[in-house]
Amino acid sequence: MKIKLQTKISLSYALIFTMVLLAMNGAVFLIVRFYTDSSDNIQLARTRTIVESVLREKGQFNQADLKEHGIRFPLVVQVKTDDQEFTSLDGVMITEEKGFNFLQFDYLGEMASHRARVIQTEFIGPDQVSHQLTIAKSIEETVYNQRVTIVTSAIASFLGMLLSLAVGSYMSHESFKPINNMRRSVDSIGVRNMGDRIRVPDTGDELTDLGNTFNSLLDRMESAYTKQSKFVSDASHELRTPLTVIKGYVELLDRWGKDDPEILNEAIAAIKEETHNMNNLVENLLFIAKGENRKLNVVPEEFELLDVVEEVCQETRMSQPQKNIEFEGQSILIEADRKMIKQLLRVFIENSVKFTRPDGTIRVVLAKTSHQAILKVWDNGDGIAPKDIPRVFERFFVADKARTKDKSGSGLGLSIAKWIIDVHRGKVSLDSKLGEFTEFAVTLPLKFQGDLPDLTPAQPPAEDHSGKPIG
Repeated sequence: MKIKLQTKISLSYALIFTMVLLAMNGAVFLIVRFYTDSSDNIQLARTRTIVESVLREKGQFNQADLKEHGIRFPLVVQVKTDDQEFTSLDGVMITEEKGFNFLQFDYLGEMASHRARVIQTEFIGPDQVSHQLTIAKSIEETVYNQRVTIVTSAIASFLGMLLSLAVGSYMSHESFKPINNMRRSVDSIGVRNMGDRIRVPDTGDELTDLGNTFNSLLDRMESAYTKQSKFVSDASHELRTPLTVIKGYVELLDRWGKDDPEILNEAIAAIKEETHNMNNLVENLLFIAKGENRKLNVVPEEFELLDVVEEVCQETRMSQPQKNIEFEGQSILIEADRKMIKQLLRVFIENSVKFTRPDGTIRVVLAKTSHQAILKVWDNGDGIAPKDIPRVFERFFVADKARTKDKSGSGLGLSIAKWIIDVHRGKVSLDSKLGEFTEFAVTLPLKFQGDLPDLTPAQPPAEDHSGKPIG
């Protein structure tokens, strides 16, 4: 059976309170019992001393001595010698049954029996007569009071338990009211109202901290949901263009173009190019998705950075013979993921190739400090407008359509490059002047700085794409 936490707290509070109350009542009972037992023993010992003093002085003890010394019931004094016996109360017998002492006497025609505490001793008087002393005290009233105390304690404990249940239920209800309100607020938040937040109780205690923590969690969830929606929207937008081109050429070929060699070759070339673009886009999307989900395997190794840069520059010269690719650098031994660093270089160099005129110049410079490698990629291409510079590393960012017309790209390259730099705990800066030059400067530590961090590239607000991406 499922029991609410509020009920559990109420029951626990009542149980603890009842146990404490029982323990206190038990302690009080034991203290009172110890006090009464000690008091009875002291009274019996004092009476024995009085009787012995009288016998030592007079050799006998009688009713007059009882009155003189104020000895009365529930105390009973019995003095026995070989030839006489004195009992302070007529018709009273002191008996013992099953280890307990009793006073038995005739009370209104019926035999009454009282529990008693008894001390016995033998006293030798001045006349060398042996006296058997028995001093008894009825504890019937004490036993009765103890029983009343036990019953009263039990009733008080039961009433205390009921009271603690009521108080505990009220207190837990009041304590859980802000929590229940927060729970209902969280339950009411869905996809349609993700901007809503719970009302934080102004108590200044843990409940306030809990409410702020919930709101902080909702902020992160809303941000992640917004980024995911933006990512899906942008990916769908980017995939729609090549799919539309492919569909158009397929329909053209299906209607009549397959019989025209010129149209057929044009369609095949266009479909091949768009398929290549789609493949690159999907690969980039998978790379980003794996990185954000911390499923991308980063394999740091020590290698010569100069060799990697020369390799990428040579590949670019072969694929872009009309471009002027310049390179200068020095030998640098670095610990990093070689494949990622090579991909990083390709992104920056391909981006420069894309926005540089056919006879333009691309210059790659490699240098180092005591703890860092410095890589710069400069080109004398179109440049970047000042308003676009802060956003060039955002996914699917679109520059001005008039300047980027006919320049293909998925818009993910620079975002991936920034991600790789962040993974390696590096830094990147950008300097550009519209229509003159662009320079990316990357600094990377010579030693790998640790495990894959939790890096999520920043997403811009949702907006319509009005042109081609710059990376």
